[in-house]
Amino acid sequence: MSRKLKTHLLIGLAQGLTAWTSMMSYAFAQNTTENINCDDPNLTNDQKLTCLFPSEQELIEGSPQGSSTGTSLPHGDLTGDFLPFFINTALSIAGTLIFTALLFAGYLLVFVNDNEEKIEQAKKILTYCVIGTVVMATSYAVIYGIANLDLD
Repeated sequence: MSRKLKTHLLIGLAQGLTAWTSMMSYAFAQNTTENINCDDPNLTNDQKLTCLFPSEQELIEGSPQGSSTGTSLPHGDLTGDFLPFFINTALSIAGTLIFTALLFAGYLLVFVNDNEEKIEQAKKILTYCVIGTVVMATSYAVIYGIANLDLD
């Protein structure tokens, strides 16, 4: 393969990987909170309980101590805020590392000048990058599937 063709292939691969990483990050960044219409007759049992009982924050802010002192609960939800942030961060870091490794492997393939040891090193790096990408995609699919699992 010519040097120019290798460069174009490497650039195309890098652009595809960048687009894939940003799509993965976007999937978890969407807000999953839902507005519940308490008058809807087709509510699930969990939604009915949400309509019947006020939240802890509403109870604290509505209490005499909470309203006079301005006390409120710390904001944040483990499954709604922290875990998606953690997953996005982990995917971004892993995607960046894979992208960097692909660039390094491409550099080795283009500029080694028939050095078999460096070519083998680049092939190993490319193989591990593909394996890492498959592991990332599989873990993302499992996490996304479990997060959207409806047990009702």
